[in-house]
Amino acid sequence: MRSYKLILAVVAATLMAAGCSQQKQNATKVLEGVETKLATIKADTNLQYKARAGLNTSFLGFNNTIKPWDDVKVRQAFRLMADRKAMLEQVLSGHGSVANDIFSPFDACYSSDLAQREQDIEQAKSLLKSAGQDGMTVDLHTTNGAAGMVDSANVFASQCKAAGVTVNVKNDPNYYGDQYLKLPFSVDFWGTRGYLPQVGLGMLPPPCPYNETHWPPKSGEGANYISLYQQALKETDSTKRCDIIHEMQKAEYDVGGYIIPFFNNLVDAHSAKVEGFKVSKATLNLDTFGHGYRTIWFA
Repeated sequence: MRSYKLILAVVAATLMAAGCSQQKQNATKVLEGVETKLATIKADTNLQYKARAGLNTSFLGFNNTIKPWDDVKVRQAFRLMADRKAMLEQVLSGHGSVANDIFSPFDACYSSDLAQREQDIEQAKSLLKSAGQDGMTVDLHTTNGAAGMVDSANVFASQCKAAGVTVNVKNDPNYYGDQYLKLPFSVDFWGTRGYLPQVGLGMLPPPCPYNETHWPPKSGEGANYISLYQQALKETDSTKRCDIIHEMQKAEYDVGGYIIPFFNNLVDAHSAKVEGFKVSKATLNLDTFGHGYRTIWFA
């Protein structure tokens, strides 16, 4: 899974840096993942775009084993600094939906009854003061790995200023190198999956391969997360399984290691001279990163 992320990071960086100018020079006919470039694309009569609802997950993750992120008050404070609606508008031009710090909204057991978390700067400042971290400065690592990763970091950093917090954005082309999964605070993304499959990939200790937040905690709320996951896998009654999953999601919502501000739609652009481009029901750009090229042709 992450091997393609490394490839995509290189491809995306190249396309994002040169994509629109290349389009104008007729060197590029199709661009995928242009959610952050829509203003430029809409202004060019030679370009068209296709958008479809998608619920890929963009997130900011805290490594729960590293100070200051091992303090739940600090994690909660940073969640309260995020203006999710503003991030969605500024990063993706509104092409997505506001999220609530839990993932897999397509899942039948997605907990939609949790109160929508809103920005609360005064409460964030109070939590940081209580944790002895008011006026703190932190680094936030990101890269051009997917649409919006760098912009999400920059917009969030700007929002944190209201709480007296300085967030230094580190745009690292080697993000998916040896330091990956060891970073204290970082931006990343997932494709759309069911809840339990995503837990198996990114929310458990090894051999789970991509646990960026090093969840779950060893004590307190969420300490029984692995046990609940195992119960959910074995439960054949769908109502009982959802009850178990809701308990898991409540722990993530209360004390978890992610800020999930939005789910992004999938937007791909193409030259007006390209035909046969269809809106797909896939959960990755251009019908699984390029497979959609099979259906198009150059006029």
